[in-house]
Amino acid sequence: MIETITKLIHQELLYPEWEMTKQLLAVMNVELDNGLPKIEAVVVNKEAGSAIGYVPVTEGFYIGVHLVIKEGAVEINAIDSEPSIHLSYSPISEDLSVEDLLCLTSLQPQQVQHADGATGSGYNSLWFESSARPGRIEEKLDEFLAYLEQDVAGIHRLIAHTGKADIWVSIGFHIANRNFTQLFLPQELIARLHQLGLALTFDLRMLGREITSNY
Repeated sequence: MIETITKLIHQELLYPEWEMTKQLLAVMNVELDNGLPKIEAVVVNKEAGSAIGYVPVTEGFYIGVHLVIKEGAVEINAIDSEPSIHLSYSPISEDLSVEDLLCLTSLQPQQVQHADGATGSGYNSLWFESSARPGRIEEKLDEFLAYLEQDVAGIHRLIAHTGKADIWVSIGFHIANRNFTQLFLPQELIARLHQLGLALTFDLRMLGREITSNY
């Protein structure tokens, strides 16, 4: 199936038939892999009978090729721009060392940082980050929470000792997407955030060139 999806995406981006594809390609530069549009990921939802292929563009987000899967057949049913989404949780302390922070949790951060302040004081921080794999916010958050939930007590200790309880959600949208209907969080994810004692802080960025024919 992935091979069929790959061929459909390559065909549409090289020889576009959808009007939205033509509009997006007029304002976006698709990343290439061996001369073909690079497909960074294909996310298949078997229950819904659908899939999304993510093609990165140099403007910092994706062209999303939406497909429907029915009775073994696959066909494109929509083309859109898809945001890039990155999640991170970073407890920071001016009093605790990196070693002290690491002792509060069994989780292994992707980064540790020490920064010296202008007056001689400094701070230490741990960085827990989501994967670089593209996906919708509910998919990315589900994956990131599953990672943090491996040590709920440790997250509670980090919050108690640093006061930092925000997951930073950085999203890069294409500028033409002026209605952000993709920001959907089901109740189950909100309940899991509450159990961890965490909240979300959003950093939304509008990137790229406008699709002038839309106005």
